[in-house]
Amino acid sequence: MAQSKLSPWVHFFLWGAVGTSVVLTVLNMLGTYQQGAMTPLYMTLRILTDLIYIAVGIYTIVAFYARRPNAVALAWTFITMVIINLIGYIVMICFEYDGYLLYLIINCVVWLLFWGSLMLLGRQIRVHFPKEERRWYLSERIMLAVYILAFGVYLAGVCSSLRDPLNNSFYTVEVRTQNALHKLQKSSPTYTHGLAYDTYTTEGDTVCCETHYTTLSADKTDSAMLAAYCVAERQRTLWHYAHLRYRGQEKAYSFFNQHGFYLKTVLRDENKRFIGTILVSPDEYAAAHEAGTRFRCDTGAWKRIIDCENRRLPHEVLLLCSLQRIYLNDTCLCYDIEIPDYEPVLADYFSQPIMTSNLKKELWGLDGPCLIMADIDGRDVLFRALYRSGKEHSHYVFPNTLVYRIHHPLED
Repeated sequence: MAQSKLSPWVHFFLWGAVGTSVVLTVLNMLGTYQQGAMTPLYMTLRILTDLIYIAVGIYTIVAFYARRPNAVALAWTFITMVIINLIGYIVMICFEYDGYLLYLIINCVVWLLFWGSLMLLGRQIRVHFPKEERRWYLSERIMLAVYILAFGVYLAGVCSSLRDPLNNSFYTVEVRTQNALHKLQKSSPTYTHGLAYDTYTTEGDTVCCETHYTTLSADKTDSAMLAAYCVAERQRTLWHYAHLRYRGQEKAYSFFNQHGFYLKTVLRDENKRFIGTILVSPDEYAAAHEAGTRFRCDTGAWKRIIDCENRRLPHEVLLLCSLQRIYLNDTCLCYDIEIPDYEPVLADYFSQPIMTSNLKKELWGLDGPCLIMADIDGRDVLFRALYRSGKEHSHYVFPNTLVYRIHHPLED
């Protein structure tokens, strides 16, 4: 073996390429180990591949300075590992674009072009390590084979986590829970039917959603009505789990149900004052989701809310008019409104289509718990104008939309 001094380019290769890669791998391995994001299997594979990478790198530096016959073989083994890493980065970026992965790919390509050319064409390598004296020992072959196998299994786990961040064996349950929360926050509406969705967090085995009403004040609403809102919102929550209309939510909620999470919604008023809490168990969620489009509000919930609202009646809704009764028939939620016979202006008012804005402002309870439940069940809302003389007009309202359909009144 030639004993002349190693050229500056070889020194640069050993310390600038191999040595730096080893140091960066050590730092990266320590950071990965401290995060604890991976399951034990993949954590073991990651540590194993990093240790082999570090060992081959250090062994390569030692072999070059000691002029050992396997020095060039070790260098090529190290370069092969870099090629394997490059393949892994390319596969991962095909699943999900990431700027840091692109940086790693460019870095590996430049590294390989420069140092691969040195190993293939460099005169210094041929001088210091003649081909006839080079050896590739069994130990290096075994390390490379183990590295390829371990890296292949590890890469398969990474790809499965990129394909489905929630259902994979790569990340721990804690990490996948945070992924589910992120997906839920990203796919959930920020506002729907007077309720704003603020944040999603976890509290032990419970997923907590913070919400607030945009037009409801706890100071101006009695405790019985606030309780009725909680009952109605519980049914709307179950209906939401039954339909899961928003993209990305079904997988998140299925993950929570699979791992036994309770689902809690905290209701607050427009000033963020606490109103109540809705807690749904995994079994209740599963039953609602199984019902799907067949889901209907619980009859006990309907009775409780209607009784609560009827206890507040009669209630004045227009000048000299009063809301007398709220009840259900086979298909509709019905509001009976009594108006005097001797007011032609009111008679004319109920003989014309009523604007949506007027309904919201002037008809008591339109934005209340009963309307929430009617919207869930797909019930039409029937407003009956009852004259004291016996005349009656009917107005129908489409559910599930903010633009209500109002028929012209029908006289008896």
